[in-house]
Amino acid sequence: MAPNRREKGNTVSDSDPHFSGGGVAADGFDRFGTLPDCLLVSILSLLPIEDAVRTSVLSTRWRRLWTLAPLRLLDDSALRSEKFPNKKLLAFRAFHDEEQWRTQEGWRVRAIDGVLSAHAGPIRSCRLSRVYFHIPLLDGWIQTLSQKGVQDLAILIPMEKRFYLVHPSLIACQSLQSLELCYCRILKPTQPRPNLVNLRVLNLKRSLVTDAAINDLLSCCPALQSLALVHCAGLRRIHLRSPTLCIMMLDDYSWEVEELFVVDAPNLEHLMLGKNTTRRTHVKVLNAPKLELLGFLDMSIKMLQLGSTTCFEKSMVTLSTVVHSLKKLAIRVDFNDDLQADIVFDLLRCFPCLETLDVLIADMDDDDEPDVEYWKQQVSLDCLDHHLKSVTLKGFLGQRTDSGFVNFLIAKARVLKVMTLISVHAWKEGWVETVQQGLCLQNKASIDATVVFMKEKHEINQFQPWSSLF
Repeated sequence: MAPNRREKGNTVSDSDPHFSGGGVAADGFDRFGTLPDCLLVSILSLLPIEDAVRTSVLSTRWRRLWTLAPLRLLDDSALRSEKFPNKKLLAFRAFHDEEQWRTQEGWRVRAIDGVLSAHAGPIRSCRLSRVYFHIPLLDGWIQTLSQKGVQDLAILIPMEKRFYLVHPSLIACQSLQSLELCYCRILKPTQPRPNLVNLRVLNLKRSLVTDAAINDLLSCCPALQSLALVHCAGLRRIHLRSPTLCIMMLDDYSWEVEELFVVDAPNLEHLMLGKNTTRRTHVKVLNAPKLELLGFLDMSIKMLQLGSTTCFEKSMVTLSTVVHSLKKLAIRVDFNDDLQADIVFDLLRCFPCLETLDVLIADMDDDDEPDVEYWKQQVSLDCLDHHLKSVTLKGFLGQRTDSGFVNFLIAKARVLKVMTLISVHAWKEGWVETVQQGLCLQNKASIDATVVFMKEKHEINQFQPWSSLF
């Protein structure tokens, strides 16, 4: 018989339908006890894993309920021993020896192992990121997660353990919708073949990946919408062919990439590149009819091809392709370099429907002798006459060349709404007023245009959506 419990002088059994261990209302009636298990399980699925597990001590009814709730955000960094709770962990690591710290991490590993073993599933979300990670157990955990229908999975291996060769069950997990890997290794898959039929988001960070592996993964991910390659090694030639891909990101630190060809991506909308990528990588966009966002394009270009338009070694060879779909462009330019200024003007001509222009100003070479009258000599363009509404210049110095570009846009952009000039010099007293005097604000083509000066603060994210590339 279940043990009796006494509540305000009354004898109550935990087998009583009005007692669930969840607490009794002021009128003595247990509200939680009237709820069906399916609703309690739904509530438990919203709690952090530690709190959900603690409910198992309330009564015999609650003992297994948490194991039926779909687990979300099972983050091993949130699991803490009662001995070292919350923020005391960092202080503990700083002032105790390594063996004791490993003891705490050992507790965490055992907790993860116990949760994965006891929980019946499904497990919707899981993030494994601890420093003293027990790699030998990881293969088994991945198999368990795959069997229990994990949808969102992040495996962030510590640097000293690089690179973890992902278990074959991971790339054959049909339930996966989002996958993030860090310090992992993906070679050309053999058996089983990748079968990520529901994968929509793939983020590979600081991982070893081959061209063949990426090609195989793309061919076996019919629902993939977003691909990010960040600090990855081993890639040389990336040839994108995906009917569903919408977002592609390649950051600056994938040094070895020689080619990035968008061969066939009919739904690609965003192509995000590190600010130096086009200086060393041949970028070719052949079929991306929905491309709306492109950047960064460094004006010191190795080779850029947009359809039949080719920019090679700082000169525009042909200019026959007009990309009407592009709405947002980010460029990196040294305005003291006349060749780079030429490329900026020609690129603006390629994008007649451009609405947003973001400019990262490179360190301008004082040894150059630029044509300070260059922008005064240029005619207007279709994008300036009809579409360009927002311009941001980060790294603005107020020199004659970058101010000349600003004045060109002020005088030509007929529908411009706002121009934001972000500068480290904006902190100096009187600097903004001096620069404003040199701008031709009285000649605005758009009466609604506003010029805003902003102080550059490196710790503040001021350059969306490009800040993730820095």
